[in-house]
Amino acid sequence: ALLAASPGGGRRLVYLATDDELAVSVFEQAFPRGGPVELCVRRDVKRTDGGIREDGIDNEVHRAPCEARDAEDALVDALCLTRCQDLV
Repeated sequence: ALLAASPGGGRRLVYLATDDELAVSVFEQAFPRGGPVELCVRRDVKRTDGGIREDGIDNEVHRAPCEARDAEDALVDALCLTRCQDLV
């Protein structure tokens, strides 16, 4: 229902803000290139594929040392999300 109509008849976009590489794959399958809804995913960001690291800790982006680039990534996502009509 959220994707049924675009305000003003413009392009229909889904912006995916995630640090989960598997989520990117699932969304790419759900919204293939050339389809009626365009998937927008930033490519040059830190992501993990989940699971457990060798040291027994969850393999999450937030478990890695934080860098300035991580803060920039969060800010860019936040700014992009402010332009969205709906959030899921």
